Amino acid sequence: MEWLSDIDRADKLVPDLIIYLFSIASFALMPAHFGRKVWLLLGWFLALNVIFLLDLWDFPAWQGPALFILLGQMPWILFVLDLLFRGRLSGKVAAIPIRELLLWQASRLMGLHFVVAIYGGYAPEEFGLQVGFSETVTALGAIALYALNRPDRGWYRTLLIFWNTYGLLSVVSAEAKIFLSNPYFPFATFSREIFQYMASYPQNWAYCFWFPIAIGMHAAVFYKLYLGRVRKAA
Repeated sequence: MEWLSDIDRADKLVPDLIIYLFSIASFALMPAHFGRKVWLLLGWFLALNVIFLLDLWDFPAWQGPALFILLGQMPWILFVLDLLFRGRLSGKVAAIPIRELLLWQASRLMGLHFVVAIYGGYAPEEFGLQVGFSETVTALGAIALYALNRPDRGWYRTLLIFWNTYGLLSVVSAEAKIFLSNPYFPFATFSREIFQYMASYPQNWAYCFWFPIAIGMHAAVFYKLYLGRVRKAA
């Protein structure tokens, strides 16, 4: 297993440890109102790890366009569709205090690993600096909004909308760069080094798991803001 040969390299171990630690934090900060759905997320996460660690990635050709899109995009697309059509998850999202959604976003400090990985020669600078900076800003903004907590103030709502839009664009931009760096795509426009880094272990956790969840969390915040506006209008 090739991933074992890299684990003793200090320049890779440090960014990997950041991912491990903040992945644990991400599960710990998951909104309690999701209930048993958290176990589904954990099962999805474990399945991804088992498939990779047992060298089963070659079997489904996961780097090919079809499965690559399925793993990285379909989870958040399904979640957003559920909110739009008032599915089973929409009721749970409506019951989640917005502070719980903000607190989870603090785990986006995981983005620091992109910056650290640049100095180890793993993450391409063109990708790591931009994504690492925007993800860190998103996390710090979430912490600040969580601490302020003035949902009845207009200025707070404005800051919340700005922050949520920025954070959403941050993760969507990162996914787009990874998507367009896949050498399997004839229209790839970014360096394949980006794809090679994000397809390695455990960096693939970000694309196949944490990025989709982050997009879903931002969608949940917008949904909560929409519900609040509808209630006021009523």
